Amino acid sequence: MQDRRIAILQSGWHAIFHVFTEMREKVVSWHNDCLRNAENSVLSMAGATRKGHVSMPIDKHGHAEGAREQLRPARMQIETTVLMSHHGASHPTELVDISATGALLRRPAGWAGEVGQRWVLDMIFGHDLHIHLEATVARISDHHVGFSYSHIPEDKQVPLWNLLGGYADILEYWKNG
Repeated sequence: MQDRRIAILQSGWHAIFHVFTEMREKVVSWHNDCLRNAENSVLSMAGATRKGHVSMPIDKHGHAEGAREQLRPARMQIETTVLMSHHGASHPTELVDISATGALLRRPAGWAGEVGQRWVLDMIFGHDLHIHLEATVARISDHHVGFSYSHIPEDKQVPLWNLLGGYADILEYWKNG
């Protein structure tokens, strides 16, 4: 009887492992498709093809050579509460916009952070979505702080992509300066 129970448990675990493996493969495939779509967007917006014919060359940062226009991941404007935390200091603030690579927050009064610092950002969307991630200060102005994601926990990656929807794999032009 004991051997039969062990065999049933083993087959159950095997089935669960098989389903988990299939789900992981689908997520990896979806992620790779997103990366290919983003690469194709960059190439098509730059007048390029996969064969390398480029009419407006861009560097790895999306900067167009000889132009002030640049490419960046599309921003989704959404307002929500964010708690910024760094070495025991915390500041509540508001999200201005969010993209696949970073977020722009309103600069809290009395905030004294610096470019390059890593902060923990806790963003709450509605009643059921809480995204907790690490981000590095990329730029600072009098009214805003721009962050670049440095670590997104695995369990928050899909919810972030779902939140961004179509914005997740679209690039947009912007003028620097």
